[in-house]
Amino acid sequence: MRSRIRISRRWLSAYLVIVVVTTLGWFTVLSPQAVTLAQTAVPAAKKPATLEAAEQAYSDASILTADLLWMKVENYYHKGDFDKIIELCYHIVDLDPKFVEAYNTGAWLLWSKLTPEGDKAAVELYERGMKANPEDFENAFECGNFFYLIHKRDAKSAIPYLRHAVRVAERYSRDERKIIILRTLGHALRRDGQTEEALKVFRRVLEINPTDAIALKEVRRLEEGQSAP
Repeated sequence: MRSRIRISRRWLSAYLVIVVVTTLGWFTVLSPQAVTLAQTAVPAAKKPATLEAAEQAYSDASILTADLLWMKVENYYHKGDFDKIIELCYHIVDLDPKFVEAYNTGAWLLWSKLTPEGDKAAVELYERGMKANPEDFENAFECGNFFYLIHKRDAKSAIPYLRHAVRVAERYSRDERKIIILRTLGHALRRDGQTEEALKVFRRVLEINPTDAIALKEVRRLEEGQSAP
């Protein structure tokens, strides 16, 4: 289970406000004379001055709610309630479309059902994540892995997603991550019989890291005309 709690500055600030409000609340109960102090420390919420401010406040609240829902995922995972996690993931991406990991986690659990319906819903969720996060390659890469490595062994269906992941990773990713994605695309292309394209991809890996053992092996194999296993 690849679970992660996102703690942004905004989340941390909100959390600290909650702690302050709770602490002052108890202090007020214990000491009525603390009412003035509580009101000074945590003033009443004001109506946003502009439409932009209201939209930002709504966005901040949505992101915070998504983060709080994500904190429940680990608990449901240990209970084995995977359907509840899938439901949570849909709620999370509704609230925060930029929450890439929620798409991946929900899709992973959907295709883990090993049903045509689960597979279809998983791909739809991956594609929704790709559309909402054009500068992130993870949803495309995970969808490519779903087709090629994990479940289907379907290189032809995997290739468009892996190509998309490579295009995005070339612009935004660290070299180590690029290499992993490029290797996967190269293997899928070779399995699909696109040997010339596969050779180009593995040579691209060697441009990034000339000592990459896997790419060196694949380039040699392709240059010698060996077929995919």
